[in-house]
Parts: sequence; C-alpha cells; structure tokens
Amino acid sequence: MTSRLPGKAPGPLDAAAQAMPAAFLRESQATGPSVSIRSAAEWTFDPWMDAAVRGQSLEREADSAADGAAASGSGSERQSRLHMASTAAQPSWRETGNLRGNPPVRDHDHPPNIDVIEDQAVYQERLEAARALYRNQVARANSLLDGNGNVTDHRYWFARVYSLVTRGEIGEALNQSFYYPSYVLQCVRVFEQIYADNFDAATSGSTVEDHWREAFRVCADNERLTWDDIAVAGLSVIGGAGVGAGIGAGVGSVVPAAGTAAGAGAGAVAGAIGGLLAAPAVARAYAATESLVAAMLAHIRFDLPRAEAWVFQTTYRGQGSASIDDFQPDFNSMTDVFEQAAGQMNADIAERTGAPVELLPRILQDMAMELWFEANMASERADTWARVDALVKHDLAGDSPYREGLDGALIGNIAIGDHSSGLRAIPDWSLRPSMEKPADLLSDDDVREDIARRGSAAFARLRASQRVIRLRALIAGFTGNDDEQAILTLLRVSVANRDLVTVIDGANAWDLANSTHGAQFVALRALLRQHYYPDTSASMAFALIRRCMDGATAEWEEQMVADLLVDRSDGGYLLVRIGEFYEGGGFEEGLNKVQWQLDGGDQRRVDDVHEP
Repeated sequence: MTSRLPGKAPGPLDAAAQAMPAAFLRESQATGPSVSIRSAAEWTFDPWMDAAVRGQSLEREADSAADGAAASGSGSERQSRLHMASTAAQPSWRETGNLRGNPPVRDHDHPPNIDVIEDQAVYQERLEAARALYRNQVARANSLLDGNGNVTDHRYWFARVYSLVTRGEIGEALNQSFYYPSYVLQCVRVFEQIYADNFDAATSGSTVEDHWREAFRVCADNERLTWDDIAVAGLSVIGGAGVGAGIGAGVGSVVPAAGTAAGAGAGAVAGAIGGLLAAPAVARAYAATESLVAAMLAHIRFDLPRAEAWVFQTTYRGQGSASIDDFQPDFNSMTDVFEQAAGQMNADIAERTGAPVELLPRILQDMAMELWFEANMASERADTWARVDALVKHDLAGDSPYREGLDGALIGNIAIGDHSSGLRAIPDWSLRPSMEKPADLLSDDDVREDIARRGSAAFARLRASQRVIRLRALIAGFTGNDDEQAILTLLRVSVANRDLVTVIDGANAWDLANSTHGAQFVALRALLRQHYYPDTSASMAFALIRRCMDGATAEWEEQMVADLLVDRSDGGYLLVRIGEFYEGGGFEEGLNKVQWQLDGGDQRRVDDVHEP
C-alpha cells in the first residue's frame, strides 16, 4: 500500500503545520457543547494572533506557507488566462513580477489571473491589521456581557459570531486557502469598518444605516422582553403544540408577522424532543437566534457586496486585465469559515440560554432563517456575489468611504452620507436587497423552460454567478428528472467555460449531490471526480467532508468522503484536519475516524491509498 503520511503527502500540510498551530485548529473548529461561558475578563485574546507570543515572525509564516504551496500545486481552478492559453508561450505569475515575495497563495502557477498583484509586504500589513481588528471585535463582544458572562445587549450574538468569522478568515489565509489573500484580508477590514461605524453610531445615538437600524431594533426589542414570562404565560401544557402556541402568541404580540412562524418552528422543535426542553429555554434561544439572524442578513445582503466591490475598484481594477470574476473563487472558499463559526455560535447560544446544544440551536437557526426571514444561507451568498457582479458591471458601487490611515486603520465613516444608493439601483430589481425578504428565487420551471427555449449555448454566455443562482433554483425543494438533467446541463456548460469549480463552490456540491438520483447522480459523481474534487480548495473539501460525516452518513455521502480523500493530492492533509477537528489528534486519528465512518468498498478505497 502507498501511504500518504503527514509531511509526505502532496499538499499544503507542511505550511499549514507551521502557519496554523494545532492549538488553533482545535479551538477554532470546536463545535460541540464544550464552550464555557466566560466573563469579559476571562475571554482573552488568542496566542496565535500575536506573532511575538507565537515566537515566529510574519516573514517566517509567509515563507513556510509558500514552501507548502510550491510543493502541492493542488487546488487550481484550471481556468486562469495563463492556463487557458499556451503555457509555454506565457510567463509565469512570478515572471510577470506580479507575485512578489512569498505570500501564502493557494496556487503559484495557475491563479485566476496572473495580472493581479499579490505582494508579501502588502499581505503582511493587512494580516496585522486584520489581527488588530479581531482583537477589537473580541473586546466589543465582551463589552456586551456582564462580569458573569450574561448577555446584557442582544447585539452580542452577532458581535461574537463576527469575531469567529474574522478569526476563521485569518486562519484560512495562513492556511493557503486563497489565491489572493491580500484581497481577502482587505475585504475583512472593510467589512469590519462598515459594522463598526454602524455599531458605534447606534451606541451613541447618531445616524445609522437603514438596514442596521432594523437589525438593531430587533435586538433591542428582544432585550426589552421578559421571554420567560412570555413563554410561560402562553403555556398550559408543555409539549409540541403547547410550546408552539405559547411562544407563537407571545412573539406575535410583539414582533409583527412573526408569531405564526415562531410558533410553528418552536412547536416542531418541542415536539421533536418530546417535551424534554423547558419552554423558557426555547424562548431565550429564539430571542438570541432572531437577533443573530437579523444582523447576519444586514451584513450579508448590504455590507458584503459593497465591501467586495469597493476593494476591487479601489485597488485591483487597474491591474492589467483583472476583473471582479477573478476574486469569486476566494469568496466561495470562505464557506467553511461561515459554517464553523455557525457551529461554534450554536454552542454559545445553547450555553447562555440553557438550550441543549445537541439539537436545539442548529434547528432554531435553520428555522429562523427559513421561517422568519425566508432565507437560505447558501442562496444568500450566491445572491451576494450576484450583487457584487452587478455593482461592478454597472459601475454602481460609488466611491469607497474609506481610505488608508497612517496607523494602519481605515479612515472614513459609512454612516455619514448615503452609500447604499448603488444597491437600490441594481437593474435586476430582484437583487435589490431588503431586510424583509431575500432576492426572488427563480423557479425550477423557469430555468428548465429557458434552457429548452434558448439551448445550452446561451447559458455559456451567462456569468458564473448567474449560473449559480439557476442551480440554486433547481435544487430548491423537490427535484425531478427534468431538474436533474438541467443541473447537469448547466454544469457541463461550466466545464466548457473552465469555471466549473467556481460554479459548484457557489452552488454547493453537497446540495447538488443530495438533489440528484439514479443515472443523474452517477453522471454528477463522475463529473465531480474528474473536474471538481481535485481542484476545489482544501477548505471547501474539508467543509464537504464535515457535512457528510456529521450526523447519519448516507451511502452517497460515504462515496463523497472517499472520493475527496482519494481523488485529491492532499488527502493526507485532509485526514490531519479531520483528526484535529473530531478527535483532537492528527493523521492517525483522522484515518481512524474515517475508517469508522465508512464501510465496504469506500473504506477499502481510502485504506488502499492512505493506510500505512
């Protein structure tokens, strides 16, 4: 048997081991009920965020990351202008002078566009700035707790998860998950400044942008309610229907149009766990979740598209043939960051509200998204990039309100003036963001009829973001044979366009596989193995493996896990991450976990490649 042991396997393992210590992986990936409530004084900064404490300089981090990337060559989109042309006739990224020093890039040879400048000095400056703002985010969340760790302001829930997202994005930058880490870190800075400006304005009673005013209103309403009283007052029987009716009546009396949805969701939860959950805990968890989701939607619908567009226009638009499309793969590669932050936040909500982490928080979060806001996070992110596309394509983003200060901070204030007019002017009115509802989803009938009427060639001319939206429409709800054939048509068009990885990252490979059956699933799996699994980022591959392995694992999910570990050159590194995440160990623990999770032929396939 050929063993791909840690440190020997192709892939970014060596860089990751140096750039992201095991302690960081263990803490950042913990999602179980091990989160303990800490007071503001006890919630300290993370040692890995301080280069002096870590005992290594930023230069050493970048050098070690670059060594791993050069050894791996994995994760390429295979869609760059360099790769699409004759590689022998074109200079390499480094030969152009645009890859400067050794920043921890995902691929030295085949980035989406070799005209984009990635400079180690710029990366290091932005990394330090991101670390500093992370510390500020931790302090801000701490300020919303009392000395015993109790939440005193419902803005805490988003402030806390936002710090987890920033922490994860920094970790993935160190872990070579991005083609252009300097771009990602600059977006992190602008995202944060938009939120900080609105948070500070709300705290001081100054002008706040409309979407954040609404999100903060939801938080304030939840603070003023005595949720124990509301839940208990509406109950005569502790059980599914009783809990649902009680909380539905309580919420509905205060939050317009929310009572029915909240009651239905809470009733389903309470019925599912057989009345073992006390009603006050349901109510407290719903209050926390509603506050969190409202802020999440303000952030993703309004702030993310503007920040991405402003960073591109301010720094990257004039770099040769650089386009906003070149940065979509990095945006999609953040999927695992958001999922892990959500998992950690579920544990935090559970502990601070008394709800059981094993079931309630994730169900509540999903129901709040689907029922209260009619939202789906994967679709929300697809819509976000479509908004970025529209802002840049139609020159609607306007000038960024921020500029660089001498001390590494951004200067400007988004709460002064109107910086949302471009979003309101997007030609596709369905993409104009609203706090009340998501973008209007195309129907699967519309997509199928459009393919039949115009033919697949017309869809080759669609931007990747538009194909992602159509795929999300096809997998919403029940999928029949016609839907599955349409999915395959769009994916085959994307193969020809050389942007399949970007499209599937946006649509989510797990969702696509879960929505296909029979011969269509067999065809999809073959396409994924040949064109997608070898080339998606390690971060996305790990996210897919986690999603398959969490909970009951279906046969097709076992196949996906085995395919990813066998088809990729960095399967050994993925086993290390699995071992860290699930067992607090490394390669051996990861292999043992996978062996336990898989059976039959899928287990043997993994063993043949990875077992010593």
